[in-house]
Amino acid sequence: KFDTPSGTIDMSLGKGHQAVQRVGMGMVKQVNGKPIITNIKFYGPELISPPDGMKSLDWIRNGFKKS
Repeated sequence: KFDTPSGTIDMSLGKGHQAVQRVGMGMVKQVNGKPIITNIKFYGPELISPPDGMKSLDWIRNGFKKS
């Protein structure tokens, strides 16, 4: 693990060769003519990355379950 400006990176997949990080998602709206981001939610890597050794498409087809 190591810290970056965007948060902590964890080299937990691919036998330590693939980095994962939480991801933020929100809504953009204008306030006084300037864009701001609201309703920000963060999702951990376990929710957005397939488990180690599993292909993304297989993970999706399996309903995002580990096995």
